Amino acid sequence: MSPWIACLLLIVGGYVLLAWLASKVAPAEPVLRTIVGWSYGVRVVLTLGFFFISFWKLPILTSLQMPEGFWTFGLDCITYHAYGVKIVEAWNWGIELPHPGLGIEYYAVIALMYKLLGSAHPLYPALVNSLMAAANGLLAYLIVKRLADRRAAFW
Repeated sequence: MSPWIACLLLIVGGYVLLAWLASKVAPAEPVLRTIVGWSYGVRVVLTLGFFFISFWKLPILTSLQMPEGFWTFGLDCITYHAYGVKIVEAWNWGIELPHPGLGIEYYAVIALMYKLLGSAHPLYPALVNSLMAAANGLLAYLIVKRLADRRAAFW
């Protein structure tokens, strides 16, 4: 599958998942789905914007840009991507997994994402992180609603 089609599927699938979760969390509150949807949309636009600014080497914050769409303020992404690729290769060849020196959990999540989508692309984890960050809005709503009330949860 083309990385761009996979990115589109991640974006659309993420929105559908968030809309469904919002309707389950607060079925009588359609505005919650709108808030979470906008939150997700803004995060996706920022993710794509930062990626393409660096990937195309646009003259914006050039001292912070790195190759392949990475940024110096997110150096850990390069390591996660590299080990994700190595883990997928190890799975494909049936050899021992590389050891990143720390826990392998998040590296394995990245590798599984690459394996399921059929290719390794730095945008995949960033788009999934956008989804998870927007989903935190639903968790915050549930927590505040339980501790206070519905009105406070929206704030």
